[in-house]
Amino acid sequence: TKPVRIPFEPKKNLTMIFGENGSGKSSIVDAFSFLCESKFGSLDDRSGTENSFITAITGTAKELKVKLTTDQGEWTGILKGRATIEVTPLKGLPMARILRRAQILQLIEQKPTDRYKALGQYIELPGVTKGEATLREGEKDARTSYGQAVHAYDQAGEALKALWEKEGKPGTNATDWAATEKAVDLTQIATQLTSSKTISDAIISVGTRRNDYDNAVSKEKTDSDEVTKADMALKNEEAKSAGQNSSLFGLLQKAKLFVESEQKAGECPVCQQQVNRAVLAGELGARIAAMETLGKLANEAKFAREKLTRSSTLVASSKGQYASSLKTCATLLVGSFLKPVTEADLPAETLEKLSDGDTTENERVSVGETMLPILTTLKGKLYECETEWQKRINQHNSIKLQHDTLLKKKSESEALEKFSTRMKLALDLVVEKRKAYVETELASISLEVERLYRCLHPGEKLGDISLGLDTRTQGSLHLKGNFYTEQNVAPQSLFSEAHLDTLGFCVFFALSKKYGTDRTFILLDDVVTSVDDPHLERFIELLHDEAQYFAHIVITTHYRPWRDRYRHQRAPANELHFIDLRPWSLEGGIRIHKEKIAIAELRDALAANDFNRRDVANQAGILVENVLDFLTFNYGCKLPRKADPKYTLGELLNSFSGELLKAMKVEEGAIAEVIDDATKKKTRTFTLTATKELKPFIERFRALACVRNQVGCHYNYDGANVNDKDVTDFGTAAADFAELLTCPDAGDLPNRKPSGSYWETRSGRRRLYPLETPPKN
Repeated sequence: TKPVRIPFEPKKNLTMIFGENGSGKSSIVDAFSFLCESKFGSLDDRSGTENSFITAITGTAKELKVKLTTDQGEWTGILKGRATIEVTPLKGLPMARILRRAQILQLIEQKPTDRYKALGQYIELPGVTKGEATLREGEKDARTSYGQAVHAYDQAGEALKALWEKEGKPGTNATDWAATEKAVDLTQIATQLTSSKTISDAIISVGTRRNDYDNAVSKEKTDSDEVTKADMALKNEEAKSAGQNSSLFGLLQKAKLFVESEQKAGECPVCQQQVNRAVLAGELGARIAAMETLGKLANEAKFAREKLTRSSTLVASSKGQYASSLKTCATLLVGSFLKPVTEADLPAETLEKLSDGDTTENERVSVGETMLPILTTLKGKLYECETEWQKRINQHNSIKLQHDTLLKKKSESEALEKFSTRMKLALDLVVEKRKAYVETELASISLEVERLYRCLHPGEKLGDISLGLDTRTQGSLHLKGNFYTEQNVAPQSLFSEAHLDTLGFCVFFALSKKYGTDRTFILLDDVVTSVDDPHLERFIELLHDEAQYFAHIVITTHYRPWRDRYRHQRAPANELHFIDLRPWSLEGGIRIHKEKIAIAELRDALAANDFNRRDVANQAGILVENVLDFLTFNYGCKLPRKADPKYTLGELLNSFSGELLKAMKVEEGAIAEVIDDATKKKTRTFTLTATKELKPFIERFRALACVRNQVGCHYNYDGANVNDKDVTDFGTAAADFAELLTCPDAGDLPNRKPSGSYWETRSGRRRLYPLETPPKN
């Protein structure tokens, strides 16, 4: 809801972001996911989320921006539209590996296929996986094509067998018979069939043209009768009116048309006398009307003659076409050697007359009349031969088609069988190699997971963690381990919640380490909540040991005991960058508070101009109690038995025996590392710079213990009698005491004992003696 800038300490590659629930820890981690993964972080892990709430409820998509600045460059991510992330530049963008509680559950509790998906981004080879999918599809297509070719081959064989059986099963088998039949040359039969069809078509044309000619002659006769009838009716009408005929009727019509169209008025166009044009046109119209019947009959006679003219023209045309068809047919027959033609005993003279170019049209039509019955009979004979020839050709073509298909599909099926087999071999090889690669990767990861798991759970009768593929299922990952007497079992069956949590962490960490680079960020978002103190201590130790392999490790947590271990030097505080988050609010957004370790906080309180004696006494007392608690635990000092083992400052100070007080000392020194060129092993050399005993501090605190109680803890009148110098002395002694035991490099207390004779800090620069409480004299 408000812009926030989160600084990281450049010289430390471990950062702890501490905050209560709802302070904004996951939002900070989501910002890394937004920029480095182009994802919406924890929102992607939840179902039912709404894209509209990717942005703050008081903001807009345009206002959303995440910027990351490192010594390698600067990158910015913005939101385009409702759910598209745009990052610039993409080159050199650091890699973020984010682990959330949900991912641990997915890895441990989900089905093997979902577990594989959770790790797929690490162990899969996208190019190989894509190639395998394409190859698998190709192999499937090859099998399908092979099956189709075999089916087509079987169909062709069945069809060929049916033809063979229909012919009475000649020869030894259908295939040999078909090969023999296919080799037969049917060119002569095809030629005869073509010639016969040509002659048949010519005979059909003769019949068609003869019918056209007969129809034309018949129509001409009908039209001629209509002309005779029309002329007779006109003559009878002319006889009724003397001086009137069809010629006069036509003349009057033309005269009326001329008079009506003539523009020059008042003069007769024939006699050139003065006339009234309108009156003349009216008179002509009256005469024409009087001759209406005559005019109608004259028109009918005219139309009948025109019709007859057309019919006569059609007769002449159809007669010519009929004669031409006779000539064509005769010419084909004269030159034909077809058996039906030669056996028909056709009249040679008639054929010669019909085919002769000098024969007139009328002669050809007249002679052709005698040929019509003969041609009809011949056409039937030709049809019988054509049917037989066509059947022979069709059968030959069918045999050839089925035999060719049989050979083709046989060849195709054989080739496809080989191809399909090779595709299967190729696919099996790719799958085998991919699985072998993944198995090898998982085996190497398993070794690292087991190593990390042993660091967290040393001496416990569980472990031997292994990750492996299920060979029966694609993309299925099994997680196995040992539990006391049970071997190779699913950890979720027997391991506790804390052991499962740490197992999920170890798998994630091993993967991130193997597939990460020196530009990889590790972000652990509230992943440790169920471990006890010893496991937490080992977990912290592991993080600090492994931090060197990553660009940065960011831890978010609301687990206060984890935070307080660093504040009170029970963990390497100098190697960790603290970021405290204050409570979030809509108005204030995410609020950053820089946390300090207890020593630094006490030093600041001692140096403050506004001196607060109560705070100094309180902080000093808590700091001393923390260090004393550490010492009494390491040396097994005797303390009162309590239901709640919380001890006062006095109880802690009085728990040290005289022998232990005399023996306790701290050696300060410098460490030099020498690497053997041959073995590449590191050898650390300790150079002593100072030795200080702890007894003076213990005695000093015994004398000043009342300062803590009377000033820093309780309300009483005695507190007023304690002066500021005593308070300052108590605070200074507490800070000096804590700093004496705290490593100046890592910031931890000496809790390691690799030498077997003293305790030492992580860097080895502080040594605490003795290793164990000396016996009484």
